[in-house]
Amino acid sequence: MLFKSRFHLVLCVLVSGAYGVDPRQCNKIDSCSCKFADNGAVVNLRPLAKSNGASLFRDIYAKDGYYYSYNPCVPFDEEECHSASMCKRLSTNSSVSLVADQNNVNFGPNENGVQLTYLPSGLGNIVTVSFKCVQNSKPLFIPYGFDNVTKQYNFEVETMCACDNACYTAPETGGISTGSILLIIFFVMIFLYLTIGAINGKVNGKSSGLQVLPHYEFWVGFPGLVKDGCLFAVRCACCSTGVTSYDKV
Repeated sequence: MLFKSRFHLVLCVLVSGAYGVDPRQCNKIDSCSCKFADNGAVVNLRPLAKSNGASLFRDIYAKDGYYYSYNPCVPFDEEECHSASMCKRLSTNSSVSLVADQNNVNFGPNENGVQLTYLPSGLGNIVTVSFKCVQNSKPLFIPYGFDNVTKQYNFEVETMCACDNACYTAPETGGISTGSILLIIFFVMIFLYLTIGAINGKVNGKSSGLQVLPHYEFWVGFPGLVKDGCLFAVRCACCSTGVTSYDKV
C-alpha cells in the first residue's frame, strides 16, 4: 500500500512536470527592464516612468482604504515621502508615508507580462506590481493595496510596455561607419602612393631629398595653381568682366 502511494506521487510529479506550463522567466537587465529567457524579447518599463521628480500615478484609491502613488524605475518625491518608488496616504489631506523604494527591485514571471517585486530595506513589507500586457495607449494602475493574509502589497499595471519588445529599442551595434571606412581607405591610398613613389624614386636614383616623392614638381606648384584658379574665378564673377582667358590672369 505504501509502495502504491509513493508510485502515484512520483507519477503525479512526472505528469505535472511534463504538462505543466511555468510562467516565462524574465532575467533582469536593470531596474527598468528584463529579457525573456525563451525568445530573447525585452520588456522595457522606462518609457512609463516620469523623470521630473513626480509619480506616474498619484493618489489612486485602493481597496484597503489608502491612496497610492507609484512611479516605476525612477524615484520620486511627494511631500515628506522622498526617493520613493511608491507612497501612500490615508486621505488626500493626510501625511504621506513610504511604501517602497528603488534600492532592491527584482523581476519575476507573470502569466501575461512581468512582475516587479520591491523588497523592503528595513522592517517594511514586500510590494509586488504585476505589469500586464495590454495594448492600451494609456497605462492603467489597479491598486489592490495591503493583503492581511500574505502581509504584502499587491498592485497591477496594464500597459503595452509589458508586451514583448513593445517599448524597447535595440541599441546601435558598435562598428565603423561608412564615412570612417572611406577616410581610412583614402589615407591608406595616400600612404601607399607616397611610400611606393618614394621607394621608386630612390631606387632609380633620379632624385634625392624631397624630390624622391612622386610627382614632386606637380605638388610643389599645386598651391600656385589653386591660387591662380581662384583669382580667375573671382575676377570673372565680379571684377573684370572683360577677362575671358585664363592666360591673362
